[in-house]
This record gives sequence, C-alpha cells and structure tokens, in this order.
Amino acid sequence: TTTEQTKDSFAPDFGHCSEAHFLFILTETMNTITRSLRRGRTSLSSCMENYPSIGPQPQPQIRLLASTTNDDKHRPDPMARRPTAKCDPFGQGGKPLVLEDAMRLSATVDGAWKVKTEMKETKEGEQLDHPTTIVREFQHPDFMSAASFLQHVAAVAQMNDHFPTLTMERKLNSRKKQWTIVSSVECHTKVLGGLSHHDFFLATLIDVEIERLEVKSLLVLDNDSQQ
Repeated sequence: TTTEQTKDSFAPDFGHCSEAHFLFILTETMNTITRSLRRGRTSLSSCMENYPSIGPQPQPQIRLLASTTNDDKHRPDPMARRPTAKCDPFGQGGKPLVLEDAMRLSATVDGAWKVKTEMKETKEGEQLDHPTTIVREFQHPDFMSAASFLQHVAAVAQMNDHFPTLTMERKLNSRKKQWTIVSSVECHTKVLGGLSHHDFFLATLIDVEIERLEVKSLLVLDNDSQQ
C-alpha cells in the first residue's frame, strides 16, 4: 500500500496534510496505541480516543495520553510482570544482560556511564560478576540546578516509558574543604533483575539531552570543577 493510498483510507480530509505530516501522525498514533495496550487496555477502541489530531495544521500536534482512570489504577500492568522466555517485551528471553554484552553496549554511550556489578552464584555453583545497573553522576552549581536537571531527565524517561533511579545530594569534598552538589542517574530494569537494552538506549537519550544548552547550563563541566 502506498502512502497516498493509506492517506486516503485513513481520513477523508487528509489532502490538506503533507506526506511528512501524515507519516509523523501515523507513527505517533501507533505509538499511542502500543502504549495504551501495554498499560492493560482490553480493546483497540479504547485507544482511539488518544489519536493525535490529523486536521489541516501547519505543524504536527501531539496530544498527551488521557489521564489514568480509576479502572486503570486497579488493572494489573503487564510491564510489572517478570518476563519469561516466551513473553519478554525486552527481547532477551526473560534474562538480564550478561557482563560481556553490557560492556559491549557501554561503548555506545558516554564514557562517564559506569557499569556496576555484583557477584552472583550460578546454578553450577560458579561465582560470576553480574551487571546490575549503569550509573552516571553529574555536578551542579547549586541544589536547585540539580533539581531542574533531574526534571529534564525525568521527562526523557517518561516519554520513553523506562524509568531510572534519580538521586541528588550535597557531598563534602574533604580535600578541597567545600561542598559539591551531585545528582545521579541509575538505569536498570527491575523486572529482569539487571540490565536490558532499554537501559543503554535511555542512557543515549540522556546523553543527547545533556547537549542542549538549556540543560548544559545546569551542570558544572569538568574544566569548571577543576578551577
């Protein structure tokens, strides 16, 4: 099916929209449906209310998902279940990444991200390093800057439906006799008990977000901290 045929069958007034606009809206629509179904909706019709607007608009419009209803709050979240070999939304056969895979993927993110491990015993009784999280710390000029920075990180996590552990604290640098404001972003996949590819993808998106001037202004860069 060509794009033009899809446009004609999708909406009768779609002739007002460019092909790029149509593809954007179609992608957002499918993402909306997927997220709604993953949150436990039982029918496709219940997702239709979240379709983005497709009228003659100069710029694509995105509508947020409808707020959670009381029925949704009591409905089990499929993503909160332990993945199995047959049903794993992370595509890893129900198992977390092994250390070799985690180290290979760590080369795709900023070098400031560190893979944390812990010793675990295998079924054969062998002690092996098991990767549990990837962590990156950031320094800030003050506490409010740290809080604003974590809001940006939280927005990236919310948009991608994958949630890291975010912390901020005031650390004492005994050598310099001064306080340092530090935030920490720790990516992990709790239901797997370790790491998934989603964690490294989220870390990559956070790396991109940090390069925005608005966000970078909330950080103390390495050369600034050395002065």
